[in-house]
Amino acid sequence: MKPSDREWIEKRAYSLWEEEGKPHGKDDAHWDQAYAEFLALSQSAERAKSSTRKRVNQAAKTRQSPEAEMADVPADPKPAAAPKRKRKTS
Repeated sequence: MKPSDREWIEKRAYSLWEEEGKPHGKDDAHWDQAYAEFLALSQSAERAKSSTRKRVNQAAKTRQSPEAEMADVPADPKPAAAPKRKRKTS
């Protein structure tokens, strides 16, 4: 476990202890709850990362290469014609 992970668990356990009114002798229960929350959040984040990676990989497979995309563009595109204006007659 990384030091930052342990620090998160310590802070969460302390927060749980404060929320319960600072009871004496429940440090193990608060630590266990904080650790369980940490694991749940870590797993959720990992699933989200995995899902994002899959979507990015799928998009990369379906997208054409830049050279293929440029082949669809005409070499010298014609500019769009300006709309004709009516002349006022007096």
